[in-house]
This record gives sequence, structure tokens and C-alpha cells, in this order.
Amino acid sequence: MKREPIAAASITLPLWSQRVYGITFPDKKQLAEHLERLAEAKKRDHRVVGTQMELFMFDKLSPGSCFFMPNGACIYNALVEVRTTSDCGSNLQVLFDARTQGVQ
Repeated sequence: MKREPIAAASITLPLWSQRVYGITFPDKKQLAEHLERLAEAKKRDHRVVGTQMELFMFDKLSPGSCFFMPNGACIYNALVEVRTTSDCGSNLQVLFDARTQGVQ
């Protein structure tokens, strides 16, 4: 039986079960390339880069939502202005979600 290169992609431990996610490749070279791509993607994670650039921040009051810092708010407002003043967005509909934060 031929063994193929395998790596544990992630392991989660919620309260009620344990999950192990894995991935296999036909050879070690393809596995190494995949792991390298994952490492490169991690360096470019928008959540990390945006926080480092002080565009937005996260807070435990609302862990799934970002709070825009002044530079991030400026970029966001410029994007909204382009969207609302250009013809390319005429077929799009705007949707806002209700965001709530926890109270401590």
C-alpha cells in the first residue's frame, strides 16, 4: 500500500466533539507547495494587515465586527461614495445589517 503525504489542516475542540481536518497529496513536493501557499496567505490575512495598518480594530464587545479607525473610515466612505455615484452599481441593491454589541 502506497502512503501519500498528509498534513493536519486544523484541529478544533468544541465542547461537544473533536474534529481533525486533513489533506493529502500524491507527493511530498505538492504538500510542501500547499503548506507554503498557506503560510503566504496567512501573512496577507486582511484581519491582521488591517489591524497593523490601523484601519480597523476588533473588540470583545462585538467579536465578529470591526470598528473602523479614522483611516479605515476614510477608505470605507470613499468606497461608498464611488458605489453611490457611479453607473456601474446601478443594478446593485444596498443592504445594511443590524449590528449589536454586548454590554459589560
